[in-house]
Amino acid sequence: VWVISLEYADKKEAPEEIQNRLKSAIDSTQMIDDEVSEINDHMIRLQDKLIYAQNQVNKVIDYLEKEKSNYQGRLFILDSPPLWNYQSEDSSTNYFAEISANWADQQRILRLFYTAYSWQFIIHLFAFIILILVFLYFKKTYSTTEFPGDDHRIKLAITTIKHPLTSAFALSLMLSIYFYEGAPGVFFSFVTLLAAIPVIILFPKYIRIENKWVLYVVLAAFLTNEIQELLIVDPLTNRIFQLIKAFALGFVLYRAYQNQLKSEEYVIGNPYWKKAILILAPFFILLIITSILANIAGAYQLSALLVNGVLDTATYALIFFVFGAVFSSVLVILLRSKYVSSIKVFSHKNLKFESRISGLIFLYIAFLWIKIVLGAFHLFNPIIEAYEAFLALFWQIGGVKISVGGIMSFIIILAGTFLLARLVKELINDNVFPIRNSTRGLPNAFSMVIRYMIVVLGVYVALSAAGINLSEFGLMAGALGVGLGFGLQDILHNLVSGLIVSFERPIHVGDTIEVDKLHGT
Repeated sequence: VWVISLEYADKKEAPEEIQNRLKSAIDSTQMIDDEVSEINDHMIRLQDKLIYAQNQVNKVIDYLEKEKSNYQGRLFILDSPPLWNYQSEDSSTNYFAEISANWADQQRILRLFYTAYSWQFIIHLFAFIILILVFLYFKKTYSTTEFPGDDHRIKLAITTIKHPLTSAFALSLMLSIYFYEGAPGVFFSFVTLLAAIPVIILFPKYIRIENKWVLYVVLAAFLTNEIQELLIVDPLTNRIFQLIKAFALGFVLYRAYQNQLKSEEYVIGNPYWKKAILILAPFFILLIITSILANIAGAYQLSALLVNGVLDTATYALIFFVFGAVFSSVLVILLRSKYVSSIKVFSHKNLKFESRISGLIFLYIAFLWIKIVLGAFHLFNPIIEAYEAFLALFWQIGGVKISVGGIMSFIIILAGTFLLARLVKELINDNVFPIRNSTRGLPNAFSMVIRYMIVVLGVYVALSAAGINLSEFGLMAGALGVGLGFGLQDILHNLVSGLIVSFERPIHVGDTIEVDKLHGT
């Protein structure tokens, strides 16, 4: 455009000042174009380097996956000499130098991680400060006389707000799961070690245990395990550590099982934890015994897998129990506080609502724990792969392709749809309209329309998720129209009549009516 303008100006013999301005604009544009071209060339070179780096990373990932498969395949092979016949290969090894080198590598990883996630650290610290202020406010405002009832949730909440700093610290550590996705393993190991602080302080408050040393043994074993995995590489030292951890865990599990058989009374009064310990403790004790025998015989990889899996299971059960208790306590405090209780929607059936939310929190905590347990025993990825392969199975029926995943999605969405419709009905009929003193029959009509809309939309989404294209059912819709015109007339009449009665409301729920010889309410 500028060049054409200059040619036109020269042709029309425009003033020299105008032509000079046009030439200056052309020179500036050309200079910018050259700079952009240079930047593009630099970006192309960077892109080539990035592609090369990605290829190298993929090669490393493939190598690690191959080594992992080989590792899992060697679990039942004697990969080390028996302990009674063990001989050190190199007595001149400087173990302290190896530990220092490993620690230097972990520090380098943490520095790179901190550089990449510096803003997340700042936001996380700000969230921690807010949580401290919230719990301090709870402690100052509420006491045992503020909450009605004397159930286990109240006891749990009162115990929690008596330790505001520890409770805030526990919740802030739980947020690490969402603040630092993709963080290195050493960082989450450090976070887990920090989680031992609220466990030591709060767990004995939630549950009456006569001997706190049992808790300390489990956490000390976990600390030893993290140090061992991050720093120690000597085979004999690792095997000795594994034996010490196995004996300690076996003794703790045996004592926990014996205490449960004595039916000790717990503060929270929840029988599910007792049942879980009674069922899992003997199984884990059997795994510990197998680990000890495997270590002595020389199957070190199998021994490490079993004892570390049991240790992670016990440790994260303690951690997630405390996290869930603190989270549930916050929920109880909010729902039973005078401000929320003053809202009539929450004042009706608030215990039922609280129970449902607490159940959802428990299920979510249990899901996280099961995920970690499966990962500790190296079962998570095989189960996920088998699950994905199962979902990928499909059947071809004419032009419709139906898969197992589609069927499961259909069932889940449909169940969620009817559950949502039921909740809407309960919310409208029992909570919203009663506090507004609305006309009888109006809540039923309003909730019926909302439920029909939810169900129709849910069925449509469920069929789409199942891979069924509703546009292919035009012929069926025509056949259904013919059926409505003949055999289904009475059903359609009743449906429309019901809708008319619901909206016009000539009669209401609770009226006494008489139709022919029928008489009733």
